[in-house]
Amino acid sequence: MSTFVSRISPVTGRLEWVMQSDDYDYHQEVARSAYGDMLHDTERNKLYEVGLKHAIKWMHEKGKQAFVLDIGTGTGLLSMIAVRAGADKVVACEAFKPIAECALKVIEANNMADKITIIKKRSTEMNELDLGGRANILVAEVFDTELIGEGALGTFHHACSELLDQNDRIVVPSAAHIICQPVSCPFFRGWHEFKEIKIHDDKNYEHNRANNNTSSSSDTTAEASTTDKCSSSNQSSSRCKFISPPKKVKCCTGAPSVHDVQLNRLAHDHFLPIGDPKIVFSFDFTETSGGPLKFIEHESVNFQAVNDGVIDCIFMWWQLKMDMNGEVILSTAPRWGHPTPNDMQWRDHWMQAVYYPSKVQKVVRGQEFKVNCHHDEYSLWFDLSHPDVISSSSTSKMLVDHDQSTGSSDNRGPGCTCSAHIACSRTRVAMLNDVERNRKYIRALKKVINEDSVCFCTSDDSLLPLIAAKLGAKKVISLQPNQLSRQFLQSYVEANDLQNCVKVVSSLEDEQLKKENVNIIMGDPYYSTSLLPWHNLHFLYAKTELINYFSKPKKAKKKKSVHSDVTDNNIDGSPIFFADQTKDLSGDNLNLKAPSLLSRGDGLVIFPCSASIRAIAVQFENLHKLRGSPVNICEGFDLRPFDQLMSYSSDQSDAYLEPHPLWEYPAIPMTEDFELLFFNFDPNACIVGGVRQLEREGLVEFISSGTCSGIAVWYSINTALNDQTDETDFANDNVLIGGLLSPPQPGQTLNWDPYSRQGVHFFKIPQVVDDGKFRLKFKTVFQPKTGEFEFKFSVISCKI
Repeated sequence: MSTFVSRISPVTGRLEWVMQSDDYDYHQEVARSAYGDMLHDTERNKLYEVGLKHAIKWMHEKGKQAFVLDIGTGTGLLSMIAVRAGADKVVACEAFKPIAECALKVIEANNMADKITIIKKRSTEMNELDLGGRANILVAEVFDTELIGEGALGTFHHACSELLDQNDRIVVPSAAHIICQPVSCPFFRGWHEFKEIKIHDDKNYEHNRANNNTSSSSDTTAEASTTDKCSSSNQSSSRCKFISPPKKVKCCTGAPSVHDVQLNRLAHDHFLPIGDPKIVFSFDFTETSGGPLKFIEHESVNFQAVNDGVIDCIFMWWQLKMDMNGEVILSTAPRWGHPTPNDMQWRDHWMQAVYYPSKVQKVVRGQEFKVNCHHDEYSLWFDLSHPDVISSSSTSKMLVDHDQSTGSSDNRGPGCTCSAHIACSRTRVAMLNDVERNRKYIRALKKVINEDSVCFCTSDDSLLPLIAAKLGAKKVISLQPNQLSRQFLQSYVEANDLQNCVKVVSSLEDEQLKKENVNIIMGDPYYSTSLLPWHNLHFLYAKTELINYFSKPKKAKKKKSVHSDVTDNNIDGSPIFFADQTKDLSGDNLNLKAPSLLSRGDGLVIFPCSASIRAIAVQFENLHKLRGSPVNICEGFDLRPFDQLMSYSSDQSDAYLEPHPLWEYPAIPMTEDFELLFFNFDPNACIVGGVRQLEREGLVEFISSGTCSGIAVWYSINTALNDQTDETDFANDNVLIGGLLSPPQPGQTLNWDPYSRQGVHFFKIPQVVDDGKFRLKFKTVFQPKTGEFEFKFSVISCKI
């Protein structure tokens, strides 16, 4: 059955009702369980098999039966490997019931139903009676990027205490090491620390400002006395060369969540090693050599600088000992720290992590320094031990002894105290710090901002209002409905002494706002509710509403308009207008013209001026394994029941496109990039609303032979007035690209914007294509009334 559920449209911002299956949440949880990624991890599967073979052989050599407990069995793969390796008894537990049912089907399909028992419980809810006695071999894969984030410490400790033989037991893996490396990496530091933004960075601007001031000198006194304008003191002191982050933002330790990332995609010149990688924590999962696992530890680890530099980031990864002797190692290290850098397994379920010390530290080669390393039961955090900071060793000892059984302590690690790191995601922080992006915004705004500019900004967590104020705007209003976003922006306003120029409001309910003679509506555009790139087209709806809100209709003779049906086509009384053009199959830009009623927008500047949704067909190196690549046979076992479950659940719950940071995932182009839709933001080309749809379809030639595994879709904006340059011009200084940064070259890895996520459609079965024999067919439909997009991509033979 299906029912109506309410949701807020990220594009229109309106409440809407949609039909949703009663089992939607169930299928979404199944589809997002990421088992497919693990099953494609060949190295993981093979090394677990090596560990199990060693353990089972060891038990048999001692004259004992090999009784294997598989915790978190998933599809049952490790249990079946144990049976194949000679285990005498296998019991597996799986708390996620849909997957437990799937495991039963997989085991039956492989004729092992009489050899493996599945218990649908968490291991921590079990005792030896559930098992029919204590096992002597434990195999478990309960790890995440931080190793311990899925409760590995508690899981292994409980198993050793309650479920395993107390005399002879083997755990696969037997142990783990956490490794960290201090580095200098301004690239990643920019995802954490808010930077200053330079404003007056070109001589032409200063020259133009000087000329403008000379020509309008007679108005200087009046301007200084106008309350709506920034004070003369502000003009001389606050309108300086920088927008500075508030002190409390600078001092904040930032978001406590781990920053997991594919470090292998980090360019060599984007970081400098300051210390060699070093083991900072070790865990004996058998609890035989070092006693019970410690849920809380604090270590101060000595390093020696191998380069001059500033330590601003700490990289982390881990490794597992898959056998009892520690000779079989599974490593999640990046290429420069990996034991076999030329033969590395790609995986997305375990990545590397970046941590940010509260203060950076400058060192010279050969200098010794310390990294303070901490973990509780579920998380890690790191900091630098500065010479001027009193040692916390006594506190650390107290915390270690505080409560080993629960892992509780008073030291919770880093946490945001300034609200900025909560209001802004790491990607948004990096976007705000992007020098090139800011340069383009500043360059474009200089052409439209003057001393009479009254600006209204509709973007979340945007610093454009401060940039506009620094460039000389008379007044800037920023709409920030979210309280944390208001606090974030208001703190910036006060830190830069712009209270007289920038006003932060929570809504349009303030009647005084209507009196403002707004002549510039602007935005990044960026909205925190946007998951996919084109969700930021909410700007289209927001600016249309603002045009209506601030409009001052001129008196005119009554005359029947050729667009007299505009009012009848309004949606729910909203200030929305339809487009004259509804379909374009010719390949030209959608030149979306609005009714003449919008002449009331005369003299109004919309910034940015236009947006384009673009796409390209790609061959992913690995990313398609997450969604579009069935497992079929894995390590010799038939996993097709799992494929069927994943496929069905994906069909029920997955969107046609999903967001991914493609800079982390290598791909080569299969086609040139092409445009799906174009949107003109000009006041006289407003295309929101109405009952008609915008539609575009076409065929695209493949430029390479290979396997087309998916389509990448992104969103670009143009900041220049009357700029007719196509957004395919990668050198266009007016275009801010949220996707492909350079022209695609056959066989060459694509270059993506790291500060945006792109939409990705995965073909269920990757399509093998020959250049010249196949084409990509696309169709894009936009419903202005609902803000919904429909995308369709398919590979067709040229014979069709």
